[in-house]
Amino acid sequence: LVQAHIIDYLRAAGVADKVTRYEPGTPVKGLIAGTIERFERLSGDRHDQVAVTLELRYGGPDHLQPPTLIKTYAVTVPAGGGTMESVAAAFGTALNRIYDDFLHDLISATRGSGS
Repeated sequence: LVQAHIIDYLRAAGVADKVTRYEPGTPVKGLIAGTIERFERLSGDRHDQVAVTLELRYGGPDHLQPPTLIKTYAVTVPAGGGTMESVAAAFGTALNRIYDDFLHDLISATRGSGS
């Protein structure tokens, strides 16, 4: 779900001519990879929150060069009334905040590098 979510985000952001899930053997200009380190609902006395931590990497397609960007992003977002809908919306908000930060960092890291 997270993979599909970031693909939709990057497509909507217009970061590249084409954004797809990687298929081995397909020529690409760059690859984004990541690890979900934390993805949880935190229940509290007063309100619920969601906590999301992703490690995201961007690099060239050959894997011979070190990644252009590798960074861990962590966000905690209030989950409103604690319903499943509000929790799902909070996860979406948390992911979008992480993607915003990642995209900003990616643009900064690739500016002038030709990537």
